[in-house]
Amino acid sequence: MKVKVVLLVGSILILALFTHFACGGGQQSGTPEKITLRSETATLSKEEVMQVVKDKGLHCPGDNIKGTLKHSYEQAELQGVPVIIDHTTGLMWQQAEDETRFDWREAEAFVANMNEENLAGFSDWRIPTVEELMSLMESSKKNDNYIDPKFQKELLSTWTIDVVTDAFAGAWFVDFNEGKPGDGNRAAGMGQLRLVRTYTAME
Repeated sequence: MKVKVVLLVGSILILALFTHFACGGGQQSGTPEKITLRSETATLSKEEVMQVVKDKGLHCPGDNIKGTLKHSYEQAELQGVPVIIDHTTGLMWQQAEDETRFDWREAEAFVANMNEENLAGFSDWRIPTVEELMSLMESSKKNDNYIDPKFQKELLSTWTIDVVTDAFAGAWFVDFNEGKPGDGNRAAGMGQLRLVRTYTAME
């Protein structure tokens, strides 16, 4: 009798373990895998940017790279400002880019002003890194741009905080129409901004 009980318990445990791993270790089906992206400025070559894109599973259709990233977007309006939270990357974004076009230094000054004004109730907004901004890239065009329709669709080249290796006054930007990153002159180049901040579930 004891042997039968032991065998029955053992069978139940084996079945439970099989079900656990077959279902992804308890993770809900369809739940996007979370990733962590660099938030500090860096100096990067084209090869290094492309390597990050591949390592993080990001999409770069302009260079024929199809990633694995799946977003988990949540739309909200905070103090009258539309924002989008991506729970996959843990980032909160402005829903719309600022219509003004800035050179790189002007962009930094604009962010400082927005933080003084507590945009959407926060004072820790920043210019995204190239990998953070590239995380918004979709694998195919939606409304004529490689970005989810939840975001503003009329986009120009968008600045990142990252610098280009071996380029005079070069900074990285992301072009959602071409579907890839590019480099522009920090002093003479003009681009738009989409501010980002790190989001915590406690907010």
